[in-house]
Amino acid sequence: MYENDYTGSELSSIQALGCYRNLMIDLSEYLALNLIGISSNELKNYDNALVYQKKHWIM
Repeated sequence: MYENDYTGSELSSIQALGCYRNLMIDLSEYLALNLIGISSNELKNYDNALVYQKKHWIM
């Protein structure tokens, strides 16, 4: 993984989110949603960032 690899970070977090949901680990899901939101924001994908940040804060 490279420094500032937000695309890789977003993809890895989405994959992890699927695993966390299967295991029902709330804290890990909360952190994964936050990381996806941050990565999306850094990629200037603001609509996606808002979706994940809202999910993050609802938990």
